[in-house]
Amino acid sequence: MLRSGSPINGILIGTDWVDYARHSDTLVFVNYAPANRFLNIISIPRDTHFSPEGYHFNRINEVYAYNYKTKKDDHYACRQLSLAVEELFAGRVNIPYYVQINYAGFKKFIDLIGGADIEIEEPMNYDDNAQNLHIHFDAGKHHLDGARALEFVRFRGKSGDLGRVFRQQRFLKSVLSKFRNPALIVRIPQIVDIFFREVKTDLSLWDMLVCLIELKDLRTDDICLAQLPGAPRRDLLWQVDSENLQGLFDKILGSTAAAGMAPAVTGPKIRLEVWNASGKTKLAEKVTWLLRGQGFDVINYGTYAQPRKKPYKRPYRQPSFRSENRNHSLLRRGCYPLRRKTLC
Repeated sequence: MLRSGSPINGILIGTDWVDYARHSDTLVFVNYAPANRFLNIISIPRDTHFSPEGYHFNRINEVYAYNYKTKKDDHYACRQLSLAVEELFAGRVNIPYYVQINYAGFKKFIDLIGGADIEIEEPMNYDDNAQNLHIHFDAGKHHLDGARALEFVRFRGKSGDLGRVFRQQRFLKSVLSKFRNPALIVRIPQIVDIFFREVKTDLSLWDMLVCLIELKDLRTDDICLAQLPGAPRRDLLWQVDSENLQGLFDKILGSTAAAGMAPAVTGPKIRLEVWNASGKTKLAEKVTWLLRGQGFDVINYGTYAQPRKKPYKRPYRQPSFRSENRNHSLLRRGCYPLRRKTLC
């Protein structure tokens, strides 16, 4: 898979553990370019509107639930969800690979890699007695084990699905950065064992080993995080913005002709990257969240390691008509006006 050097597409699926109505609680599209070790991630809100002909779906997360209930087969449901995401993306990409993990597997995986560090900007509190779900976090830095990490990525709060997607992306980036620690390499056999017992995937054993080893050379600066472009509807479903989606894939795939894809019909509207050079922590994340909430397509965000000074701006001076005429005559004679002399 990676040895060919061609870009690789897949989806990550996080499912709940309710057998009679198993949903894809988290859905992420992944595009990896082995040649330059660059990872593109597009989070798909679970409330994304998706209603293909012949079915009674309204949301993308109902696809997995319907197909699992029909066949009682996780692999079948994953394949059908892959096809659904291809249709949602208007056929711009093929998605041959999938990785599905449930809550129990997620907790074991996070515990095995030693947990994850995350900073929480404001208190998170949620109680649902029906699901026996109680989430409480104070603001500040936290080291999350598997159980606490699951609470963090499931939390919705006032910001709804947009805020949850944003927190999941921050958490995913924190987890991926852990694989740069050489000490984690010795645990790869145990991670693969968890994958075999807790994860449903069409990756081979060799593919899993190579992917995990590849992560040690993946820099966080080479991870581009984006959310499926769109805006909330009146019924609170997320409506895809097709024009911005095409523009996002133009950026990911580069030349559509070189990627073997059909050319985009329309270009993007506005795509942004947010970079924090102020020295204030978490400012890029906050601005990104606000912009995405207003429908802007923020395809990447980050913070510079050192605060940067404001760029020097040369004051504008009205050009002299006499000097402009002189320069024009010199150029016609093959001379080049410099600051203190003329070169002929």
